[in-house]
Amino acid sequence: MVILLLATTVAIGYLLTALALAIPTGELTPRWALCLLKFALGGGGVALVSLLFFVLLLLHMASLVVMLLVEAALLLTSAALVFARRRPKTPGKPCRRTAVFWWYWPLGGALVFAVLLVSAAMVHTAQTNPYGFWDAFLEWNLRAKYLAGPDETWIRAFSPQLASVHPDYPLLLSGFIAHLRKFSGGEISPLAPILTAVMFAASVLALLVSAVAIARGTGSALLAGLILMTSSSFLMQPMAQYADVPLSFYYLATLVLVFLSATLEGIFHKVVLVAMAGAFASFAAWTKNEGLIFFFLSIGCYWLVSLRRCSGVGPSMAPWWYFLIGAMPGLLAVGYFKVFLAPLNDLAGQTPVQALHKMVEADRYVRIGKSLVSEALRLGDWRANPLLLLAILAIALRFRIDRSQIRPILAIGLTLASLFAAYCGVYIVTPLDLRWHLNTSLDRLYAQMWPTFLFLMFLALDAPEVNFSASPKV
Repeated sequence: MVILLLATTVAIGYLLTALALAIPTGELTPRWALCLLKFALGGGGVALVSLLFFVLLLLHMASLVVMLLVEAALLLTSAALVFARRRPKTPGKPCRRTAVFWWYWPLGGALVFAVLLVSAAMVHTAQTNPYGFWDAFLEWNLRAKYLAGPDETWIRAFSPQLASVHPDYPLLLSGFIAHLRKFSGGEISPLAPILTAVMFAASVLALLVSAVAIARGTGSALLAGLILMTSSSFLMQPMAQYADVPLSFYYLATLVLVFLSATLEGIFHKVVLVAMAGAFASFAAWTKNEGLIFFFLSIGCYWLVSLRRCSGVGPSMAPWWYFLIGAMPGLLAVGYFKVFLAPLNDLAGQTPVQALHKMVEADRYVRIGKSLVSEALRLGDWRANPLLLLAILAIALRFRIDRSQIRPILAIGLTLASLFAAYCGVYIVTPLDLRWHLNTSLDRLYAQMWPTFLFLMFLALDAPEVNFSASPKV
């Protein structure tokens, strides 16, 4: 039952994405990458279902019958709209035939082999630790148990007396897992959070590979996937069942859509994709507190980059308010939760004077800097550290940014840099023990940003097809 519900949720997300990405043939190539991109963005269906479940809870209507009717209506409506959209076949641009180099096959084989190895390791971890790490059990799975409970039990999920350390965390993951359990008759099974974690991990990989393939070609996409598969620090996160991998997915999806919206022709497609980017940014805010910071930074950086219409620096970008319009449903849910349900965050439990005192302590900056470097070196095994592999690729491929892509790449880079600075700022003023805070959270913060950083790097690197001569076979 859980597998069927999860597949239905992804199908809803896929259909809505396919409706939004109804772009004329040839605009986005290769075709396999566009298809994979739509399936990857189907992870947005999890956020939609979680938001609907939260609204039904507030309306005291989260019964099995009502939820089934709402979800069935959403699935059938989105399927009907996609079918209606596809019926009138209008000729688009002819699809370009891309050259297939011989080394695509070893790279593709290596990626498939790496995915199989990682999948086997995840299965083993899930068998030995089915309930995830301790914080995941307290923060997400225990709250999901209350949210899926009968009558008004769900309100206890926000109680400060709950064992959870952070009852103020948003509800995307807990709400979705509670929805799966509610549909399953309230059965407390570890299968729901495990499959949810696997789905998000697969979505991150599929989204990264497909987006890089569209932006830079198949060779770059395969290399990006292999780099992600060497990032052992990131790959440890899914089976921990934390919310950091889902958050990394929504970060990456937001900025991929920003990139696509700025590079496509036609104002209609630009507006639709920017609105989708806003929606995914609000889904990040509905996932974790860090996502709310990301939302404000992403919309601010988008506004800043799109403010000036520089002639000769790529096509214009859609107005920023479409970003905000797409984000409104998610923002309304986050705002209601934060104002009326969530208790005060523990980071706010200090005075401005105490925070200012921490900001002038030089030792804090030294400790944070050392931890940042140390954690970066632990992103992967020393024999295949992803940073080392990226450095080798930078030397081999060289940096080259297309003039038409300067503005979206600048928006992505500014967002990622300002987010990293905001994370460092939190460490500077944290009221918690700094050493403990760094040791328990820094690897997860790196995991949140790492897929988007890889996407940015491969946007800046030249395609391997350009740098290495080979005999193409069409």
